[in-house]
Amino acid sequence: MQKFPKSFWYFAGSQLITNLSDGITTITLTLLTLSVSASSSHLGYVMAALSAPWFLLSIAAGIVIDRQGAYQTAKRANGLRALAFFLFAAFSVFGKLSIPLLAVFAFLMGTLEVLCDNSHSIFLPRILEKDQLEKANSIVSTAELASNKFIGVNLGSLFSMLSGTLSLCATGVCYVMSCLFLSLSKRAGRGTPREAAYRPAPSPSRLTGKSFLSDVSFGLLYLFRKKDIGFFVLIGFILNLTAGMQLAFYILYITETLHYSQQVYSLLISFAGIGSLLGGVAVYFVIDRFGRYFVLAFCCAAVLFQFLFRYGTASLLPLFAASLLEGLSVTAVNTISMSHRQREIEPECMGKVMATTRFLIVGATSLGSLAGGWAAESISYPVLGLAMGAASFLTVAFCTVKLKPYLKTGSKRKGETA
Repeated sequence: MQKFPKSFWYFAGSQLITNLSDGITTITLTLLTLSVSASSSHLGYVMAALSAPWFLLSIAAGIVIDRQGAYQTAKRANGLRALAFFLFAAFSVFGKLSIPLLAVFAFLMGTLEVLCDNSHSIFLPRILEKDQLEKANSIVSTAELASNKFIGVNLGSLFSMLSGTLSLCATGVCYVMSCLFLSLSKRAGRGTPREAAYRPAPSPSRLTGKSFLSDVSFGLLYLFRKKDIGFFVLIGFILNLTAGMQLAFYILYITETLHYSQQVYSLLISFAGIGSLLGGVAVYFVIDRFGRYFVLAFCCAAVLFQFLFRYGTASLLPLFAASLLEGLSVTAVNTISMSHRQREIEPECMGKVMATTRFLIVGATSLGSLAGGWAAESISYPVLGLAMGAASFLTVAFCTVKLKPYLKTGSKRKGETA
């Protein structure tokens, strides 16, 4: 294994614990919401509030990170999350939970998640050499998936079964531990060439409404000029949109329509995490042999079968297979998409464009949660799921065909400019 500095391993530990906390947060908020109301629209509101900051605040978060520094922002965000969870746990004991209160809390947690996750992605290249980034990212992403989708979901489900307050307190403790590991990373980085990474960044020009709109418009126009980047963003948008829609009704589909328990739902989510791990490992070993286009085409087929297995049958085996396919395909697509963007976007505009792509891709989840909650009130869950599957498959298939020349020959074909 490639030798990494101790500061990296502490940083990776902080990310692992942060994603463990994020997994517990998602399942805890889901179950707390259902304890207040069984309405799919109410669940959709809360899940949309959790993901809405990705759509509303991604670009602004990047500017905050530029002003405060990536290390400082990540540590403060997780510290505030820990404090918020402890306070909310106390309120859950002495007060009465409601859908508006849960939505406000979810929005606050989503905002701090945007700050923390963007800080992590910016901070990592500052403590490593460029030739270490690929392997480092594979290690970090695999650990993140395992802790968020597998361990975090199961722990959150277990804690929530015992007590919602216990789950909230446990999440707060995890965020405290994440801050501790960040501090250990800083200590390990002292006296090294990368010590400057832990210092606050010099403040850029003051943020104004005009500069904010300028950054957004630049990023959007860039996606139209660079069609390969735009097609990857479209794939990410549709996959996150349908994922957000399922957040609003999938647990109700499993428990009310198919009459399985919440434990089965948690296991299905865990299998998606296992699929994500398999997807990361598979891409690492397969992509050099078969190429990016082959992997993307496989993911296109996996998207189709995922929805057919999930909403076309009531048997457990196809449901678990669907979860595996979901995790595998999403991870593979994200790996190829992120690598392509990092390789093809010019360094001088990387921040603006990457912020805009995350604004569109991750922000689609909040739109999906709202749309899913509304649609599930009037459309049966299986019909809605199969319709989403058709839309996802057609979109991914279209983009995959359009991306074929870029994936085989690179981003810039003859006569094309950025």
